[in-house]
Amino acid sequence: MIKIRKALISVSDKTGIVEFAEKLISIGCEIISTGGTQNVLESAGIKITDISSVTGNPEAFGGRMKTISFAIESALLFDREKDAEEAKQLGIEPIDMVVCNLYPFSEVKEADGELQDLIENIDIGGPTMLRAGAKNFKYVATITDINDYAKIMEELEENSGKLSYETRFELMRKTYNHTADYDALIATTMDEKSGILSIRKHFTNGKKLRYGENSHQNVYLYRDFAAKNSLYDMEILHGKELSFNNINDIQSAIDAIKDLPQHAISVVKHNNPCGLACGENQKDVF
Repeated sequence: MIKIRKALISVSDKTGIVEFAEKLISIGCEIISTGGTQNVLESAGIKITDISSVTGNPEAFGGRMKTISFAIESALLFDREKDAEEAKQLGIEPIDMVVCNLYPFSEVKEADGELQDLIENIDIGGPTMLRAGAKNFKYVATITDINDYAKIMEELEENSGKLSYETRFELMRKTYNHTADYDALIATTMDEKSGILSIRKHFTNGKKLRYGENSHQNVYLYRDFAAKNSLYDMEILHGKELSFNNINDIQSAIDAIKDLPQHAISVVKHNNPCGLACGENQKDVF
């Protein structure tokens, strides 16, 4: 368990951040913050430490430079045991938690933002802090997902302001997936702007199916992390768990009708439609 004594908060999505910061204050944690996040927290009456008092430098270039500094990255990266004396000599005080969700690149892309808007929404300082803190997860907690706030607050409450190794490891794992997905989206978007088609995918939650295409083969089904809807999420109402061939058939049935403008039904056997109809009324079509 580690005590969370100092946290750095810099978030684009400010959902729930006031409540989370209030919990940190209640356990005696000092909060360092930046820019817009600082304004939101201070407006809610939360006392924060301005990041410039830690870095020794002001925010610069319209906010492009805020958190990248020797002082911040050292406070996240140094080994609390073997590097303690050197950190003391350098005047480096540890930061135990980073709360950061990155500039909304994906939202700007979905809104068909111009290239310059996309460029301005490429986060540099955020991923740097997160990756530094995650590398040192033995001593630092990194939070990227607003949906994790509640359980983190609960654990802090139950353990007098401390977080477990297991929680920090899970947060580290999520952090590296988050920054990898973020960079992958930037890379594929810039490829797209150049007329180059590229795909980078993140598949997760692999579960073993009964067998593969043939009974002696092993197979796993994964979920596309970014998919809003996935066959992975199907609820089995009756019978056995679906096999590889069952899922393949379902996908083929969907592919056969998904682009049709009317109600449609596809009946599939051995991966091929053996019945296909479309019309104005779904019941009649069936």
